[in-house]
Amino acid sequence: LSGCEVYDPAANTWSAVTSLPTARLGMASGVIAETLYAVGGSFGRGESDVNQAFTPPAGAPAPRIDPDGIVSDASYAGGRIAAGAMVVINGAGLSAGAVQASEPSRLPASLGGVQVTFNGVSAPLLFVSPARILAQVPWEVAGASSIAVQVVANGVASGIATVAGVPAAPAVFAMDPSGRGQAVANLATGQVAAAAGSVLLPARPAQPGDVLTLYATGLGPVTNTPPSGSPPLDGAPSKTTTVPRVIIGGAAATVLSSGLAAGMVGVYEVQVLV
Repeated sequence: LSGCEVYDPAANTWSAVTSLPTARLGMASGVIAETLYAVGGSFGRGESDVNQAFTPPAGAPAPRIDPDGIVSDASYAGGRIAAGAMVVINGAGLSAGAVQASEPSRLPASLGGVQVTFNGVSAPLLFVSPARILAQVPWEVAGASSIAVQVVANGVASGIATVAGVPAAPAVFAMDPSGRGQAVANLATGQVAAAAGSVLLPARPAQPGDVLTLYATGLGPVTNTPPSGSPPLDGAPSKTTTVPRVIIGGAAATVLSSGLAAGMVGVYEVQVLV
């Protein structure tokens, strides 16, 4: 046998690395200072007196989190994060490739050989790529004023990036990928609240008296807090403990309800009366 694999205990997975120089059975082995020593053994037709030292090729450079690279998934504003929110981690070498969670409503703590921790707590991951990770800030870090974030990619750890922790860091999801401009807002009729023809869905502008549903992240603590990486529990609505203030066209809107959106992780649904 010459195949060689490395075990990742965090992900409970094995991954293949460079094979040993000489195939053999029943050898003695040991590791000293990052070098694997293979002593004796059998080639299948008799004993082997071949002893070899094998140093695996150097791995990829450590992942790096950009300065101020931890931002809201909705607004892309940085500098502060809230427990339960969806955030983007920008950097380099964050993963070997792009991988999306197979179940967006049940996020894993390890994805594509990548793990992320916030104050040592494993974060649920929705998407990983070499330059960008989409993760939920674990509910367990609520109350921390400073949050240390670290990425581990295939066993190699990044430096620690520190970001301020706040009770709430509200951000509304927008139709534009930049996080700016027209908000994602649905009318009770099922139409999108937008100028007719401006989107590929049935739409009309919102009018006084309309009920709108807005989508946001970072609205802070909720009742019936679900486990990190999971949507609200069935039959146990997760309402925000603080009612947000919503301004539309410079005027305050009446908030009818505010809480985590059903079937979604880290996304809040706010219904308002225009």
